[in-house]
Amino acid sequence: MTKKLEAGLTERVAGKLYDKVQAAFPQSYRDALAARATQLPNLLDTARSSAASAKPYDVSLPAVDDAVRAETVSRDKAAGIGPELRVEATGRATPGEVTPEQVEAARAVVDARPAEPGIDLVADSRKKVTLQVEKVATERIAALTKPVTDAVPFLDPLVQAFVEAADKGLQDRLARAYDRLAELVLRAPRDLGAAVDREAADLVRQTDVDKPVAHATPRAEDLARTFSATVSALRDAPVQLDQKVTEVIEARRPPPEYDPSGKLKLTLPDIESLRLPPPEYYSLRYPYDYGLGSYGTRDYGLHGYTPPDTFRVPPEIARVPRIAPPPRVSMPRIFVW
Repeated sequence: MTKKLEAGLTERVAGKLYDKVQAAFPQSYRDALAARATQLPNLLDTARSSAASAKPYDVSLPAVDDAVRAETVSRDKAAGIGPELRVEATGRATPGEVTPEQVEAARAVVDARPAEPGIDLVADSRKKVTLQVEKVATERIAALTKPVTDAVPFLDPLVQAFVEAADKGLQDRLARAYDRLAELVLRAPRDLGAAVDREAADLVRQTDVDKPVAHATPRAEDLARTFSATVSALRDAPVQLDQKVTEVIEARRPPPEYDPSGKLKLTLPDIESLRLPPPEYYSLRYPYDYGLGSYGTRDYGLHGYTPPDTFRVPPEIARVPRIAPPPRVSMPRIFVW
């Protein structure tokens, strides 16, 4: 029960203190922290794809290549870090004499409290590393977070300021707050939730973070400027690479050819797959020599006939005689009066 009580109070204080330290940094660094988790993964994938498409044309952007290379190394290092880093609580002594009934009542209340979410050191679409501070131990926190800051150097100013703020003074105040909560949970277990919130808020308010943040601010601002330039390079990479590829393609095209008169010489491309049939394919497929036979005895239109060198008009086969109309007979006219 004492171990869970200590962990609950310390985790609440650590989470609020981490937020306070982060809020004390310049706005440029805080904006860069948010952009790393939301914008950087998609920008990096798009820039990597554009760089791969431009590589066959020997086109590249050094700023984009450096950013992709650095982030790839960072991701490889972060892949070996577990999803949860925990500074485990050891449990403290119970103040005074207690009865088994008091212990059971206190345990039921402590067990019913929800666990604190922890501190998200790395949280993007590909990796999440959460820090659970169940006991404030500066050396232990620094040792646990070192692999994270090595993989993501951008987090180093924030983590170092947080570790520096969790100094001996905070640890002593936490010990006194724990004693008060331990006495309260044995006398009035139902008041534990409000008491933990009150004690955590007082502890964070009494902790000065200005000095640790001031020590880490110069490096944080330098990292923010570098990150801003990296984001701009990654965002502009697709357009710039496409433009350079287009220039390379235009440069590889042969210059136009002109004939002696100065006019543009047009040439047709050589299409190897085009195969034209022989000239005999286009010959006329009907006979010209009608004197050798009739339509009834000769295969009219049979393939294999080719036009002769000279054209002869076929003779008339039959002439239809013209039938003269009968003569007109005039009848005498008879007049009757």
